Amino acid sequence: MKVSYDLKTDFLAIRFESETSTYVDDFGNGVDVVKAEADDRIVGYDLYNARVAILDFKEVTTSQKFAILVKIYRKCSGMTQEDLGRLSNIPLPTIKIIEKGDSETGVENVSRLKRVLPEIDLNSISISKVAS
Repeated sequence: MKVSYDLKTDFLAIRFESETSTYVDDFGNGVDVVKAEADDRIVGYDLYNARVAILDFKEVTTSQKFAILVKIYRKCSGMTQEDLGRLSNIPLPTIKIIEKGDSETGVENVSRLKRVLPEIDLNSISISKVAS
């Protein structure tokens, strides 16, 4: 999963796979579905007003949602991945894995990240599913 976030516009692009020819369908509620032109398979999503839209977004797993929120709020705080790793006492390679969203984040790392990024509302994303 590749996640790109623009802080100025609060725009989030999520891509599950690379595709050169795509088109967009309006999914509603500030979400667009990005599909491959060749076979209409979903290759990603675009979220407008992302900090709000991601909380109700059901098309990604809880672990992916947590990863996205970590990236959004890290960028909102003006931190690099290195800064977040240093402040949370989590090694940089682990921060990169967490933000990629391909695996579950352990309870200790969720707790460390929450201390550094208190804006993340763990209750809104069913954090028990992330930290299993």
